[in-house]
Amino acid sequence: DRSLVNDTDGNMVNPSLIPIHVFTPDTTPPFLRSFAVNLTSETISFIFSETVDSFTFDSTSLTLQESISPFRRITLTLTSSLILPEDSTDLFLLMETPALNYLKMHRDFFTNINNTFITFSNSLVRDMNGNYVTAITDGKKALSFYADFVRPQLSFFSLDLTREILYLTFT
Repeated sequence: DRSLVNDTDGNMVNPSLIPIHVFTPDTTPPFLRSFAVNLTSETISFIFSETVDSFTFDSTSLTLQESISPFRRITLTLTSSLILPEDSTDLFLLMETPALNYLKMHRDFFTNINNTFITFSNSLVRDMNGNYVTAITDGKKALSFYADFVRPQLSFFSLDLTREILYLTFT
């Protein structure tokens, strides 16, 4: 339809089909530009060099660690997660409760920008053409870190008078 596109003077543009003679598929792997941690919102945000397929994100390929060194580290490999949004250069990982509890119990890492690093294999995520991300084998330092400022709240309690035990559950 000639009326779909007009030039800057309002003239209709004549459509024409130009055959593609050479098509070069995308073979460039995406890479992680940066990541940030927000323990208050319980997220890790990732910024990649190009749009990645969020459905290919494999959190078990991700390791949280306290230093750049592959030899001296406290680590945590995530077992499950929720990724938001769909297909973007920016992905947000919502950390699961067991991982958050582990981080809060081990005060040697993920407490500030200087002890917040990650590594991952190339199977972490793929781009929209199926290219695997470039792996990070030596720790990459977080671009920013926001600590957990939410106080725990008592959500449930029970008292076992026979065993003389008070059970407290916090959020």
